[in-house]
Amino acid sequence: MIQCSFENGFNVLSWYNSTREGHYPVLTYDNFDITGTGYLSGDYNLSHDGSLLIRNVSMLNDRIYAVEKLHLLYDTEVVTHQIVVQTIAKPIYSYPVIEQCSNNDEICFTQITSTAILNCSVSKTRPQVSLSWQRRSTYSDRTLPFTVTTTVEDNAESYNSLVITRPSDNLPLVSLLVCKADDIRELLAIDESSVVIENDHHLDVPIGVTQHYVERYSPLRLPCSGVQADVVVWKRAVDNIINNNNKIVTPRDMDILLITIRNWRNNFTRSYGTDFTTAYDDTLLLKQTELEHQGLYVCLTSEITRTDVKMNEVIVFAYPSPPYPVVEGCYNDQFCELDVQREGNLTCSILGILPMVELNCNITDGHGYHVTLTKQDYTVTVNEDMFDIHVTYMYEILGSTESRRSIKCFVIGPTPDMFNLSTEINLILSIDDIIDSDMQSTRYIWGLVAFAAFVFVIAVSTLAIRKAKPSPSVRKYDGIDPERVPMIKSGLDAVTTTFMNEVKAKYESIYAHVQPIPYIKDTMFCVNNVFVEGAIESIQNNKYQESLKPLSSHSEILSTLKKPRILCIQGEPGYGKTTLALQLLYEWCNRNPRSPLRDDSSISTNLVGDILRKCSSVLFVLDGYDEYPDRDKSSTDISLILKRELLQGVSVILTTRSCLLPTELTPQTEHFRLTGFGEKQRDQYIRRAVTDDDREAIERIKIQLQRNPVLGDLLQVPLLFVLFAHMASKSEDFQMLTSVTSVFRFMISCFHSHMQNKMADENVESFQTAGNQHSELNIVAFESLVDGKQSSSWDESSLRERLGEDLYRQYLRIGILVEEEILTDNPNSLIHLQYKTKVRFYHKLFCEWYAAHYLGDFLSTGNLENSDVKKELCKMDPFEFQYVYRFACGLNRDAFDKIISYLQDSDEGQHFAILCILEQEGKSAHYTLQAVKELVSKSVELNGLHSRLLQRSKIQILELASKKEIPITELRLVESYVRIQKDSLVLRSGLLLKGLSTVAKIGITTEDGRKLTEDDVIGILKYGQHSNSFQELWFYNCPLPQSVNPDLIPKDIKSRKIEVLWVCVASYLDLQSGQWIKADDPDKIAKLCSDIVMIDNDNDTSIQKATIQLLEDASNHNVPVFKLYMFESFGNVDGGNIVLRSGLHLPALTTVEWIELDTEEGRELTQEEIVGILNYVNMSDRLMDLQVFVCLMPASIPVDLIPSKLESRNVTVRWYPYGIRKYNYRLNLKLGQWQKNQKESLLTYEEHVYETKIFRKSWRNSAWQKKRVSLNDAGTSL
Repeated sequence: MIQCSFENGFNVLSWYNSTREGHYPVLTYDNFDITGTGYLSGDYNLSHDGSLLIRNVSMLNDRIYAVEKLHLLYDTEVVTHQIVVQTIAKPIYSYPVIEQCSNNDEICFTQITSTAILNCSVSKTRPQVSLSWQRRSTYSDRTLPFTVTTTVEDNAESYNSLVITRPSDNLPLVSLLVCKADDIRELLAIDESSVVIENDHHLDVPIGVTQHYVERYSPLRLPCSGVQADVVVWKRAVDNIINNNNKIVTPRDMDILLITIRNWRNNFTRSYGTDFTTAYDDTLLLKQTELEHQGLYVCLTSEITRTDVKMNEVIVFAYPSPPYPVVEGCYNDQFCELDVQREGNLTCSILGILPMVELNCNITDGHGYHVTLTKQDYTVTVNEDMFDIHVTYMYEILGSTESRRSIKCFVIGPTPDMFNLSTEINLILSIDDIIDSDMQSTRYIWGLVAFAAFVFVIAVSTLAIRKAKPSPSVRKYDGIDPERVPMIKSGLDAVTTTFMNEVKAKYESIYAHVQPIPYIKDTMFCVNNVFVEGAIESIQNNKYQESLKPLSSHSEILSTLKKPRILCIQGEPGYGKTTLALQLLYEWCNRNPRSPLRDDSSISTNLVGDILRKCSSVLFVLDGYDEYPDRDKSSTDISLILKRELLQGVSVILTTRSCLLPTELTPQTEHFRLTGFGEKQRDQYIRRAVTDDDREAIERIKIQLQRNPVLGDLLQVPLLFVLFAHMASKSEDFQMLTSVTSVFRFMISCFHSHMQNKMADENVESFQTAGNQHSELNIVAFESLVDGKQSSSWDESSLRERLGEDLYRQYLRIGILVEEEILTDNPNSLIHLQYKTKVRFYHKLFCEWYAAHYLGDFLSTGNLENSDVKKELCKMDPFEFQYVYRFACGLNRDAFDKIISYLQDSDEGQHFAILCILEQEGKSAHYTLQAVKELVSKSVELNGLHSRLLQRSKIQILELASKKEIPITELRLVESYVRIQKDSLVLRSGLLLKGLSTVAKIGITTEDGRKLTEDDVIGILKYGQHSNSFQELWFYNCPLPQSVNPDLIPKDIKSRKIEVLWVCVASYLDLQSGQWIKADDPDKIAKLCSDIVMIDNDNDTSIQKATIQLLEDASNHNVPVFKLYMFESFGNVDGGNIVLRSGLHLPALTTVEWIELDTEEGRELTQEEIVGILNYVNMSDRLMDLQVFVCLMPASIPVDLIPSKLESRNVTVRWYPYGIRKYNYRLNLKLGQWQKNQKESLLTYEEHVYETKIFRKSWRNSAWQKKRVSLNDAGTSL
C-alpha cells in the first residue's frame, strides 16, 4: 500500500506508475467510478482513503509514483503529489547469522586459533544491509578490522552480505564480539548477534591448580578472580588432565558451564544446561555436590586491562557412616572397653568413606602391662563409589593383668586436617563385672529414649515416649525382664519382634487418636486422614542468594537424610509441628512407599540397644524443643546430641518456634520453616475432615470464614483454622466477630457450652461457677511463660492441688487441659523406667489466653506505678508473645491503655501497638487511622533481621495507609529486599509487600556484598511508580551496576524526574543517559547528606574514598550532615583525623550533626581512644549526638580530658554494649562517669568490673576477644 492522506477528501483521483508526463493513469477514481489499465488488470486497487493498493509487490515497483487529486468544493486546481517507492525484502533469518553459532541464542561460545576467521552474514535482503564486527566492553564498542563481501541474487531482487574478521592475538583470553547490522529499514527483528570467543593463544603456558576438598551433598563454592570482569567463562574438564607436576596442560577440551557478560548494553548470565549458578563476584555455586562433580574447573576472565585464569580441582569427600572407625565388639560411640583374653584379633573398619584413606591402629599411653600389635589383614572394597576399609591386628598382652591398655584406631586422610576420625579401645583382662557392666549399658539405652517428654526415636523410624493411655508396668517376655538382660546376650528373636510390635502399637495409640476439636472426645481421626501438606520453606544460608526456597512436600525434608544430620523445623504455635511429627510416625509404621521413612528389613535380634545400633539408620524426632524444660542446660543428653558430642551416627529432626532455636546447633544443621495454610490447603482440609466432600457445605464454610474481617492471619495457622472450620460448620456466628480476642472468646465459649449441654441439670450450676473462677489457672499460665521458664507441662498432683479438684477436672473434660503419661528414668528406683502423669494446655495459644487474663487483671489494679507496669511487661517480649498482649488488650480496657502506652515507647513497639488497638472493639476507626498516620509520617523500616511478626505488623500498617490514602514518608528496606515479583516486593522472610499508592521515598540497603542488578533497579523504580507521590529512590550501602540502560527506564519515571541516589559513591542517576553522575553542586550534596551517610568496613576503599570526599565537600560547602554511621570501620584517632581500619583518613568534619560508631563486636576501647573520639566530634559545632555500639568503654574518663564545649552544648554521648535494642549508658560530661539508662545513679567501679565480665563472656566468640585472650596468654595485650 502506498499510503496517502487527503485532508479535505476528494472527488477525482488519478494514480500513475510514473511521473505522469506522456503516460496514462493506472487507476482513476471519479465520483465512485474506478477505471484504468492497472485496475482492470487486477494489479492495483484503491483504498477508502485514496491510498494505492499494489496486489503483488516486485522489484518492478521500484519507481516514482504520482497522484492527482481534485475536490470540487475546496480545490481550485488539480493537486499533484509524487512518491518514491523502494521495495524491500526481509532475510530468511531475522538476525545476523554467525557461522560458528548454531542458532540465535542470547550468546554463543566458540574457541579460536591464531588462523581462525569469524563469518557473519545476512542473506536475501533488499536493500543491502551493512555489517561490521565490534568488540564490546563495559563502557563501549570498538570496531575490529573486517572484510565485506556482497553478492546479488535473482536479477538484483535481493542481496547477500558477508563480513569476515580475523581475531588477532592481541585480543584477550575471552572476549565478547558483536556482529552488528546497520539496519535503517528495520528488516531485522534483532540487529546484532554475539559470540564469546576463547583465544587459545593465551592458554599455551602452564596454569597453577588450587585443590578444594568438598563434602558430598554440601554446597560448592569455587572462587574466580574476585574482580567483576567484562566476560567470565566457567568450564569443567571432562577428564582430569593434570600431569605429574600438578599443572594443567590446557582447558581447551573442557566443557562450558556458564558465561557471564557485563557491558554498557546489558548484563546477563547463561547456564549451559547445568545446576551451577554464580554469585555477584562470579564465584561458582552449586547447592549440592555429588561424586559426578569431581574434576577440574577453570574460570577465564577478561576486562580492558586484565586477563585472569583461575584453575580449581574439586575433590569430593564423604564422611563414613558411622562417622568414626568401628571396632568389632564395640558399640558405644568412639570409645569402648573390651573384655579380652591375652591373645586375640582386633578388627577395625571404616565404612562408606571417600576418597581412599589409610586405616591404622597403635598403642596409646598406658601402664601395667605391655601389648604387641601385628597387622594380619588389610582389605578395601568399593560399595556404590564409596570405600569400606577393614584392618585386622593380632594383639598379645604381656605382663601384669591388674590394669588396662588403650589402643587407638585412626584414619589418615589425603590432607593433615581431613578426617580427624578415631576410636579408642580399652583392653581389659578382668571379666568379673561383665554382667553388671552390660546392665548399665542396657539402662543407658532405655534412659536415652526417655530423657524428654517430646522425644520419638525412629529406627528408620521412631521410638515414642508420649503415650495416650500406657500401662505403668514394665513388661516381661517369657519370664525375662528385658531390663535385666545383659546387652551382649543374643538369640532373643522373639523379644526383638515383640519389642518392634510394641513400639508400633504405642505409636498407633498416638497417631490414630487426633482430636481436631479437643472438647469433642468422640470425634477422633487417624493423622493420615486429616494431614494436609502446609507450606514449607527451606531456609538457605547463602546471603547472596534468596533466603527461602519453597518445598512441595515434607518428603523433601527427609530426602536430605542420606547421612546423619540435624534438621531443624521451625514454626510458630499452631503451625503443625507436632502433626508433622505424628505423620512421620504413621508413615514409618505403615511402610508408606512414598515416604523416605520406610521400615528397615535388617533389624538385629538383640534388645533395644542392639536394635538401634544395628539399624541401617536411626532418626530422633525431638518435637517441641521450645517447650522442653531443660533446654538451657548444657549437659543433658538432648544438648549433647545437638552438639554432636553424643550419638553422632543418628539423624535428628527438631521442631521448635523460630524464637527459641537451640544454641548448640552445629553450622551444618539444615533449617526449614512451616509457613501455614494457604487457600489450597484450607480447601483440602475441609474436604477431608469436615464435610466429606459435600460441595455445598464446603462453600458455606468457606464463605463463613472469608466474611470474617479478623481471620486473615489466623487462617494461616493450621491449628486455629482446623478449630474454626469445624466450628463454622455448626455455627454462623463467626462473621459477627471483629477481633482476635472476640474470635478466641467465642472458641472458649464453644468448649464450655458443648460440655455443659451434655451434663445433668443439677451439675450445670457448679460447672458454670468453676468455669468462671479460673484466676489460679491464669497465674499458672502466666508463670509458665515468663522469666525464661516457659514450662510446657506440670506434675498432675501439684497442678491438681493448685487449681482444686473441680476446676482441674472440668478443664480436663472440656479439653483445654490434657493429661499424658511420660516415660521417665528414675535411677534411685529398682524399676528405673516409670511412667509419670504430666498435664499441659491443649496448645500454647490457650496458655497465652489465660496468661492474658492474669496480665489484664494485674494491670487494671489501682495505684499501679509506671515502674510496676514496665517491670511486669518487661517479662514478656511482645514479639514472642504477641497473643498475650493482643488478648489482654481485648479483654481489659484499663490494661489496654497501659499496654499501648508501654509499646509506643519504642519504634518497633509502635507498629505492633496498631494490632493491639484493633482488639479494642470500642475504639473508633478515626483513632486507629490517626495512629497509623503518625507512624508512617516517619521512616518505616523493614529489617531482614527482625521477626516475621514485626515485619508483618509493619506491612499491615503500610497497606492500611496506602488503602486509606495516607502519605507514607519513607519505606526503608534494610537487608530484607529479595526481588520484585509482579507488583509486589518479596522480602527475605518470605513475606510480600504489595504496591503502595502513597509512598514518597524508598531506601534500599542489601546484605554485605550483595550486588543489585539492572533488573533490580528497574523493578524497584516500577514498584515505586504505583505511587503518585513517589519522588526519591535511595541506595545506601549496596553495590550497583555501573550504568542502567535508559531504554528500560519507564517514561513516566523520566517525566516525573524521580531522583535516584547512590549514597556511598556520592552519585545520582541521569535518567536520560542511564549513567551515574558524581554530585558536585551544593544542592545535590545537601540531598545526599540529608540522610544516613555510611562508611562500611566491608566496602572497597574506592567506595570509602567517595564517601569521605562527599563528607569533605559537605564541610567545605557548609552543608549539614544528618548522620554519619561508621560500621566496623573505625580504627583510631590520629592528629585530629579518624584513621579507618582500611588505612584511609577521615578529616575533621565541621557540619556533622550525629555520629554512630559501630565497632567490631567485642572491641574494648581504651581511655586514649575515647578521648580522641570526643576531641574529634568537638570539631563540629553542629554535633549533638554521639553513640558507640558493641564495645566496652573504660570505667571513667578524666574530666580535664573532656572538651568543655561538649557539656555547654548539651552534647549526648551514649554507649550501647550490646546494640541499640539493649540497655545503654550516658556519659556524664561534668563528672566523666557513666550513668545507667533512664536513671540518675552512676556506674560504680564494681559494677563496671561486673559489666566487663559479662561483656567478655557475651562476645567471647568474636574475633576481637579471641585475639585479646590469645595475646593475654602470650603475656601481651591489645
